[in-house]
Amino acid sequence: MGASSFNIHKPLDVQRDFFGVIKIAQTKFEDGQVWRQFIHGSTVHGMQKIAPERDTKAVSYYAPLRDVMGVVQPKQVGIIGLGAGIMLCMTAPDRHFTVYEIAPLVQRMAEKWFTYIEECGQPTWRIGDGRIELQQDKDKRYDMFIIDAFSSDSIPAHLLTKEALQLYLDRLADGGLIMMHVTNRYYNLRGPLATLTRDLNVQALTYVDLVTDLSVGHIASKWVLLARPGVDVSGVVAKGWKPLEDEGFALWTDDFANVMAALKLW
Repeated sequence: MGASSFNIHKPLDVQRDFFGVIKIAQTKFEDGQVWRQFIHGSTVHGMQKIAPERDTKAVSYYAPLRDVMGVVQPKQVGIIGLGAGIMLCMTAPDRHFTVYEIAPLVQRMAEKWFTYIEECGQPTWRIGDGRIELQQDKDKRYDMFIIDAFSSDSIPAHLLTKEALQLYLDRLADGGLIMMHVTNRYYNLRGPLATLTRDLNVQALTYVDLVTDLSVGHIASKWVLLARPGVDVSGVVAKGWKPLEDEGFALWTDDFANVMAALKLW
């Protein structure tokens, strides 16, 4: 998953803000393909093929998400975490995206160096802390809500507490799904999520994509899907998603979140 597979020593652009360093790097493969990468800290947050022809079809970490979207066909989609903007190109008739992004620099770099936003359509922008902005959007109801904020070197634990998960559930339309991208080289986030889902009595499925092939823009990833009781997830199960197993983690709340216990070191 790391940026070590890419040529980050001569980046096209480097910018820093309060949340860290963003680098734009580029890799040319032997067959002539040129891929551009969005790197935040030491983690790739998206990529796009720009030669011999530019396209918007790279799946990066998002192949499992694309499969689920194909099953449930959500209309209103909310996203916490923009990255390079790949998810905005998972378009369909009458589908609209709302993006919650805490870092204005991420939006600027995605628009400058990648064409996902330009070619696939502007979302509704909510620039600010995703949880605070979502709390203010009291009338929003999403068919799918995607949290893609956990792949960096440090995790925003306030997006992974009981109170946060209850907020996501409150913003779901009937039959809606929560999709959580939990790929992280340092932390096991499926364990704390399993405890949260048991406490809140919601369905939880997980999928591990083991395939990494940078020449086609595919990166291995881990995902968790959440749904209220009674929501039909059989179509997703048919795609290979499995029940999320309880690992005995303590319940994370706004008052207590033992992030150290989730370190893969243990």
